[in-house]
Amino acid sequence: MINVQEVLSDIQAYATSPLKESRVISDIAVDQWVRQGDVYVMRINDFDKSNYKIDLNRQLPPGNTPGSRHTVDEYTKVYVSKNKNSDVITQKNGFTVLGPIVESDTRWTLSHPQHADFSLPAGTYQVSYQIDPQRMAMVLD
Repeated sequence: MINVQEVLSDIQAYATSPLKESRVISDIAVDQWVRQGDVYVMRINDFDKSNYKIDLNRQLPPGNTPGSRHTVDEYTKVYVSKNKNSDVITQKNGFTVLGPIVESDTRWTLSHPQHADFSLPAGTYQVSYQIDPQRMAMVLD
């Protein structure tokens, strides 16, 4: 027999934390990417560090809402552009807004309270954001 109270408790627990899964990416080639909600993380070869500075903030997009809580763990270095403005760039398949660059010598985790976490291999990654084409600016959660 199904206990209604247990089922209700399970539903409430899922609503509080719907995705407790972690997606382990065993290997990712340069120019391949993963998407976590409105944040994209693409593996890159390297970058010119003279145009960037290390940021101690572990949250990748700006904001203070639950939707903006895309974070990386302490094993990473997060580099932000010395140019404070987000760069909107044109690509062959549309536009994107560039974010910080994440670099790690070990496996690292991209976490979010409303999306599955990603465990990614060591390497360098360019973060970009979903774009609102009417405003030509990043989508804010």
